[in-house]
Amino acid sequence: MNFHDSFLNKIENMNRNLETIFPLKSSVVELRENLDPILYEVAQALKKSIAILIILRDARPYALSTYGISKNKLQEIDLLIDHHELPDLPFAISNPIKDKEGRLIGHLLLADPLPSHFSQHDQQILDIYIKWMASEFEKTIFKKNNDYYQLLTDIVSKSNSLSEKINDLILLSCQLLGGLGGAIVSFSSERKGIVKNAVGPWLKSGDQLNQPFIDCFDFSKDMVNFRFDFRKYDVIGKKLFTDKNGFSLLLLYSNEKFTVDSHIMNQGMMKFIIDWLKREIKRNFRKHNRADMVYIYHDLFKTVKDAIVISNQKLTIQLVNNAAKRLFGYKKVDMVGKQLSDFILNKNDQSIHNLRKLCENPLHQDHVIEFKTKRQDGTMIWLEMTTYLIRTKRDCLFGHVIKDITAQKDNQAKIHRLAYFDSLTDLPNRISFNEKIVECLESNQRFGILFLDINGFKEVNDTYGHNMGDQLLKEIGYRLEKLKSQFKFHAYRYGGDEFLVLVDSCLEKINDITRIIKKELSRKYYFNNHELSISASIGTGIFPEDGSDILTLLQKADFAMYQAKFSDEN
Repeated sequence: MNFHDSFLNKIENMNRNLETIFPLKSSVVELRENLDPILYEVAQALKKSIAILIILRDARPYALSTYGISKNKLQEIDLLIDHHELPDLPFAISNPIKDKEGRLIGHLLLADPLPSHFSQHDQQILDIYIKWMASEFEKTIFKKNNDYYQLLTDIVSKSNSLSEKINDLILLSCQLLGGLGGAIVSFSSERKGIVKNAVGPWLKSGDQLNQPFIDCFDFSKDMVNFRFDFRKYDVIGKKLFTDKNGFSLLLLYSNEKFTVDSHIMNQGMMKFIIDWLKREIKRNFRKHNRADMVYIYHDLFKTVKDAIVISNQKLTIQLVNNAAKRLFGYKKVDMVGKQLSDFILNKNDQSIHNLRKLCENPLHQDHVIEFKTKRQDGTMIWLEMTTYLIRTKRDCLFGHVIKDITAQKDNQAKIHRLAYFDSLTDLPNRISFNEKIVECLESNQRFGILFLDINGFKEVNDTYGHNMGDQLLKEIGYRLEKLKSQFKFHAYRYGGDEFLVLVDSCLEKINDITRIIKKELSRKYYFNNHELSISASIGTGIFPEDGSDILTLLQKADFAMYQAKFSDEN
């Protein structure tokens, strides 16, 4: 005979007189009435928050009673236990609690879940009180309810499914209440009711509740305990929980006429059963919700357009999504286990150094860097990477969200070129010159300026047209560009047919540089079978001898250039 059959036989053979089997007076199995005063005394003696955990045979621990501990903290402990990770708490554990036949029921655990430090004296106090509690536990549990409690522990410690356990507990609680049937019913936020678990002839699992029955529930009230008449049934029940989306779960019992009040559901063994149902159903919901969220996150991780790379604190890649594989052009096996820095060209960049420091000493702040990388096919691309801290129970991980900003960088480069370079000659323009001069002035080092004016340029424009003049300016820019790498100067187009040369090193060779530039620019030019001859007049301004600001230096060089032009013409 299986457990379920033996359980039903045992129930049928028991006396169903509720007043003798489950009295409603002081002898009710109301552990909290007996244990809470002791718990309060322990907390006052130790000046600590305290919880009583009960460990049933072959079952997981759960909180039986607490003092000074928030609901969130208990849920956190519950989750740790659910992951088979008992918290490392200061505690005292009772001797084994056994039934009349000597079978193990479980243990009581007295602990501080916050936790705080327990001295040796505190531990001795705990040991004394836990023995007292275990004694009260046995007195209360086994006074008149040993058979029911043994059934309860047998049910919850069975290795069958949660649904079967729920059905068995509903059946057991029906006997305690004297009900014909019981059920767990869910209500959506739209007030649609579905029967989840049911025993007895009243409701069937999977049934959808009709509107007249649903109208008996007043959803505007808390509905912790409720009682109403529906047709020939007297219905009592209790709300198990309501989630943030308005989904509610109710526990209902029916009879032709109950001889007990609905508040019996808050007492004794009924409270044990209801607390167990609440806890295990909530845990099952959380588990399914976590599984759903894991699936959603995994699906998002795989399908999101941005590349995501997960690394540890040493920046060793642990996981990559499909977008990351496409972005870098590598397979997963070629990326996982490698250093993230292996995919960054400039490993000595300060921002990379800052990222390493952040990962070594994690802070709850995002970190953004830009870097250049080479894809597997050799393509060079620019990337922006935002790093987020991911804390797990064991260690810290980092999520790196990576975007391709190559097009953005290209646009920035184009805008920069338009702003800082002459579109005709490709030489830096007046803005570039001004910024460079500011740098030189701030460094307070000597430098020289050459102001160049092209002689004969107007005649070329007038004789051959502006297209020929443009070609001439391009060739001048090209010749200056060739010379600057050889003599370490900077060349700029100042405007029209005027050019500037900045000599910030080898200043002692400024006269030689002036002579070489004049010679180079005086060489013949050939365009479209035309031979052109021009020359350059050059004036010089030296910092700080000729001025301490840009305007004065330019005026000095400009004046010297006109003197040179007048001298050349004569």
